[in-house]
Amino acid sequence: NVSVDNFQVQELRREEERDRTAGIVNEVLGMMKTDMQGRSHVSFHGSTIEVADTKSGIVEFAKLKAAQDPPRCGHLPRTFIVMGSRGLGLAARIVLGSCTNYVLHHSELPLIVVR
Repeated sequence: NVSVDNFQVQELRREEERDRTAGIVNEVLGMMKTDMQGRSHVSFHGSTIEVADTKSGIVEFAKLKAAQDPPRCGHLPRTFIVMGSRGLGLAARIVLGSCTNYVLHHSELPLIVVR
């Protein structure tokens, strides 16, 4: 008889989600590096964060990153956010809210939305 409490199950799920997320970030960074090969002035770094409230956590993280890498006059931003969109219709976005929409309107960093 094996007894596993709910906390252990939740912790395993969190670990699996962290691993899956890190794998996705690394895969995307690898594709970007491959596409930009030969352009030595371009570098990519990815970050994953774990927060209780996703949208406000992303905005707070963006504030820290914006302070570390302030924009330079006449240059494209070097730090930006890339997020996905589930493609919800207007009614669903109004009822459920949209994390991407919140970040778009509250972040100090430029946002690229991928569908």
